[in-house]
Amino acid sequence: MSKSGSTRFEMFAVSQPGLERVTAMELDAMGVRCIPGVGGVDFHGGLEELYRTNLWLRSANRILVRVGRFRITQLSELIPRISRYPWELYGIGIVVPTIRVTSHKSRLYHTGAVAQRVLEGIARRAGPLYEVKGPEQHAPLVVIRLVRDICTVSIDSSGAPLHMRGYRIMGVRAPLRENLAAALVLMSGWHRDMPLLDPFCGSGTIAIEAAMISRNMAPGLKRKFAFMQWRNFDPDLWQSIRADALARASSGRQEGEGIYARDAHPGAVEAAMANAAAAGVSDCVAMGQALFSRASLSPCPRPGWIITNPPYGRRVSARMGQRQDIYGEIAQAVRAEFISWGITCLAPSYRANPLPGVKAQTITTFRNGGLRVKVVERVP
Repeated sequence: MSKSGSTRFEMFAVSQPGLERVTAMELDAMGVRCIPGVGGVDFHGGLEELYRTNLWLRSANRILVRVGRFRITQLSELIPRISRYPWELYGIGIVVPTIRVTSHKSRLYHTGAVAQRVLEGIARRAGPLYEVKGPEQHAPLVVIRLVRDICTVSIDSSGAPLHMRGYRIMGVRAPLRENLAAALVLMSGWHRDMPLLDPFCGSGTIAIEAAMISRNMAPGLKRKFAFMQWRNFDPDLWQSIRADALARASSGRQEGEGIYARDAHPGAVEAAMANAAAAGVSDCVAMGQALFSRASLSPCPRPGWIITNPPYGRRVSARMGQRQDIYGEIAQAVRAEFISWGITCLAPSYRANPLPGVKAQTITTFRNGGLRVKVVERVP
């Protein structure tokens, strides 16, 4: 490979199964032709597309670059096959890479044995490998996918997962990942000139991601990427793409977006405020402590959108110690106080009708924290 414009890659934007169409929508908006699949989206491009997708994609987990693809049925064939690829171009030369293997309907089904042979093949090409990692370093990630005896070899270009934006400095219990929060915002009917409310904001991720979308802020501006260690890294091209992103952010709306984040717990509000400041959006997100039934937004007469990830269980009411269903409270408030608002929220998939009395439909399902959840939406 070279740094010339002729460099072309076959790439795969990994996304949460169930959210592939959101990632495809983002790529389409960037002018990148793509094909949604299971667990991600296929696309092609050069260094510019590689850098821009890592910098701008909000809903993806990482960007993989395809290194090779071949048919294989014998474990003994794997080492010579893997050793043919120029691993030194991808920054693999000393540090032991992480090998991630999946196998489906293939004769090579022992993923541990496959990973060991892949590592030996890389070492045959790159030389001795050592476990040398600093506290902020991520070992190169090589992904091996075996399907019906076809082996696809990929290298991760992102490094730390893309949901690690760099602004989460304070957390809460069971936080929603940044890319999942962004996906909720992107798949909702909200747009940047209408109010948005998250009444169960936790560490503020949904409101922060919405504010970044509203201000046209690239989610990857505060972090580094694995491709910066590749031999073909083009620093001039990268700086140009990054400078363009900074210029776009400066042209976004600065104040008064009408993005509101509420939570009943003061610790959550404190965390949300700290994270919003770290993300550079504290001036356009109104944080406050409030129960959902009190968060009526009386100063805001315009219809807007509720986007939230409520606690999935039940909570104790302040009145008489009764246990109340949070989703029932949401449905009641939507019917009474937010009748002209849209709502997009997460709910456990086992709840057949999470918002009783509200005409809502399930948009998609995915896994969050090991639990199957669904995205429920009501369009006003």
